[in-house]
Amino acid sequence: MSNIWVTNGNYVTTGEIILTTAKAIRSVNGRDVTIIRRKGPAEHRIFKLTHADALVDGFTISNGALTTATSASHGGGIWMSAGTVRNCHVTKNTGYRGAGIYMTGGRVEGCVISFNNQLTGGGTEYGGGIALDGAGAVVSNCFIYRNSARSWGRSYGGGGYMSAGLIVNCVFSNNYNNSHVAYVSSGTQAGGLYMTGGTVRDSLFVTNTCYYGNDCQNGGGAIYISGGLVERCVFKNNIGNGYAGRPGGGGAIRAAGGTIRNCLFYGNKVTSAGHGGAIWLESGSPIVENCTIVANTNTAAGYTGGGIYRGAGSVINSLIYSNFVGAVHSNIYGVVDNFTFSCAPELTSGPGNITGPPKYTKRGEHIYYPSEFSPTVNAGNYQPWMVGDRDIAGGPRIAKKIVDIGCYEYTVPPGTIIVLH
Repeated sequence: MSNIWVTNGNYVTTGEIILTTAKAIRSVNGRDVTIIRRKGPAEHRIFKLTHADALVDGFTISNGALTTATSASHGGGIWMSAGTVRNCHVTKNTGYRGAGIYMTGGRVEGCVISFNNQLTGGGTEYGGGIALDGAGAVVSNCFIYRNSARSWGRSYGGGGYMSAGLIVNCVFSNNYNNSHVAYVSSGTQAGGLYMTGGTVRDSLFVTNTCYYGNDCQNGGGAIYISGGLVERCVFKNNIGNGYAGRPGGGGAIRAAGGTIRNCLFYGNKVTSAGHGGAIWLESGSPIVENCTIVANTNTAAGYTGGGIYRGAGSVINSLIYSNFVGAVHSNIYGVVDNFTFSCAPELTSGPGNITGPPKYTKRGEHIYYPSEFSPTVNAGNYQPWMVGDRDIAGGPRIAKKIVDIGCYEYTVPPGTIIVLH
């Protein structure tokens, strides 16, 4: 591999930089002092990577712009089918799908992706910050912040979009989605991530919103999911609202499919025109398993479901407690026949269900952790995926032969002395 080293500076480019060979472009002193940006009225992206050993490392990549409503406008900052983008700040780019980065393959590692804006031009497009559109696409250890899907049209995923691939150890924060009022009949979806496939793992979704301005009719403050797997993620303080009688909802997630596993939800909310303070299981066959859903709220007049609003799908091994609709304790709305081995006051019947109270506590950084006296300990139902898997704290998913209810598996605290008689 040949290396091109770039020293400090604010560099402008009047055309796309294309890496089709095993070549590395690296900054000497990092992204904060080494900037590459588009100059002038001519529209183009900044980088295109098509070789497995191509590398872009340590730059701020800014002001790429593609505004023609075609697939040629995917990836306003970076388009990649292979290679690696590492330690970069991808910011203030515009495009039709993956305004910051569009990828069908390759790896994005340790990057900040911020203030990118996805356009639609009256059509439908996806992903303000980043778009993963291939099984080989991997995004790890990235901070995806303040991106938007905000335009005249149907826009899906303020922070990002994925149909395949893997997102791991990332933070989605303060991304938002807003579409023009003319499109309320078909709506917009997902402040954070619009997801039809792939896997999101070990990530944090905080303060993403699907409500700004006119409409986020189909909701999902953090994620709208119709396929794929979300596991070991934390959802905190996200907002998923609707507009003018066309319900949004799912303060954190609105689901029409897919699986949500080993996740923690708290502080999420709906404040107008939407169901489900934390989750709206809207349609299809979504699955919620081994999740902890606590202290979420719905204050939307005429709507309900403080924790989960279930219109479809199933819930297993999950803790749903201390959620509210207005000032009323309300954890679940909808038919509860597909809730099993779960804990909520509403679950007075059904296989393995208990009504609590769950007796959770705080252990280190982990809140809503089960105490040793919790009825959720050893109260869940075994599933094949649990073998060798981990809970949200990184411990074994099954510690004592029987799985616990919720996202945590209780273990004896370090330093505990056990006396056997």
